[in-house]
Amino acid sequence: MITSLSAQGSNNVPNNKTNVNTNEPRGNWFQRNSRIRIEPNLGGSFGGGSGGSGGFFQFMPLIGYELKENFIPSAGPMYMFFSSNGSSLHMLGARAKARFYPFQQLYLTSEYQYLRSLGKSAFSNEYRNIHRFPVGAGYVQRMGRGGIFIEIQYDLLYKRDVSPFGTGLIYNVGVIL
Repeated sequence: MITSLSAQGSNNVPNNKTNVNTNEPRGNWFQRNSRIRIEPNLGGSFGGGSGGSGGFFQFMPLIGYELKENFIPSAGPMYMFFSSNGSSLHMLGARAKARFYPFQQLYLTSEYQYLRSLGKSAFSNEYRNIHRFPVGAGYVQRMGRGGIFIEIQYDLLYKRDVSPFGTGLIYNVGVIL
């Protein structure tokens, strides 16, 4: 059994800010005269775990923009490391991700990931390009400036016979810093 912990950046939940003084304009002309509100969003995840005879580590930063009150597209690099029974696998790639918040604490998510395995291992006897398309939903419980989140996704491109991942299901549980 593999256990893991992830941490995400502080701006992954829409801010739902309101301008208390309606006589004072906020932002630049575009922000004041548009329904689109653009605000930088830094985040991503890192984590790791171990169990049985192996373990893993991942580092996946994201940079994006909060558009409107409930939509956050983002992109960033990815690094993953897996080890099992004395063999190891390094993967490097990139991802594009989008989150939509129909409610303040509930979100829908989808992303596209491209990974390249670096080196041959017991997991694979050849270099491999891996394409993933996880979609799912998550729940965020805010606590002050941070919080906790739970997310479940399924990789729509998962193929058991060619994927280095044991399942198409992806579970993330972690903290928002």
